[in-house]
Amino acid sequence: ARLRYWAGIQMAMAVRACIPANGVDMRNIKNATDFMRLVESPCVADVENIVSSLVWVATYLSMVASECARHANLEALCAGMIEALVAALAQTAAAGEVVQAPCQVPP
Repeated sequence: ARLRYWAGIQMAMAVRACIPANGVDMRNIKNATDFMRLVESPCVADVENIVSSLVWVATYLSMVASECARHANLEALCAGMIEALVAALAQTAAAGEVVQAPCQVPP
């Protein structure tokens, strides 16, 4: 239940952070790439954290499928480990986005 609430909080934060600047005509945005060019790093980090949270849920469900089975479910265990890796990489990408702007070193 805790992850569900955390993902909900992250979605609310993303909605607030992902509002394009004033004067941007949303009708000119044709795809996700156009939209992402308009937003700042906090928005990207929020979206990556949402992806991470949802993948962590999938990880736990896969692990439950393996742990609660009568016999070890190797397919579920492997899926859970891969999902854990993807979730951790999404969190790492989000952290990179957050530190990108304040940690720039002048040439």
